[in-house]
Amino acid sequence: MSGFKPCPFCGGQNIVLISCDEEACSICVESCENCTMKSYAYCCSANQSGCGATGGWHTSVEKAKFNWNRRADNEQERNRKNANEV
Repeated sequence: MSGFKPCPFCGGQNIVLISCDEEACSICVESCENCTMKSYAYCCSANQSGCGATGGWHTSVEKAKFNWNRRADNEQERNRKNANEV
């Protein structure tokens, strides 16, 4: 899948989308009887030699992707790029 950073914990490259719906809802949250919210997360696939880390559960695929790719050094990297463009 393109556009995804490798897993920050194991370096895995197999990043997959997982979602919470009525059938799988008990897997992703502790209690969701009568839950109508669909949630998404990107995950380092444990089925493909990854560690199973996720970027957290989000209400849209776009937010899930943004948060998977978010790293502590994003601000430093952006500042470095801006300084090089000047």
